[in-house]
Amino acid sequence: MDFLNHDLAYEFPEHLEKMHILKSTNIFFAKVYDTYGENNRAIKKFEMGDAVNSAEALELLQKQRLKTKYDIYQYLLKLDDQRRSAEPIVIKLPYGSRTLRVTSFADGRVLCRS
Repeated sequence: MDFLNHDLAYEFPEHLEKMHILKSTNIFFAKVYDTYGENNRAIKKFEMGDAVNSAEALELLQKQRLKTKYDIYQYLLKLDDQRRSAEPIVIKLPYGSRTLRVTSFADGRVLCRS
């Protein structure tokens, strides 16, 4: 079993402060961050033998965790790019059966549309 640390603080230590700020100021980011944490905890439980799931369920959770981590990383990269320019960031992310269009402005405002 894979017992590596997959916490976001470990995965993206260079973005730790930025993630902390975004969690408290950006509702969309906080939701994605929490989803990653929930998936990560469920995977850890399975790997430690504390959960009763199938191998297929574990694989699905791992794929969801990876997709969520990718979304978080892309958001952090675009935020870095935005700070270099005055243009707003626009990201399209899947959210259930819909697609969210998230626009983040340099002044901290965030607009989410489905």
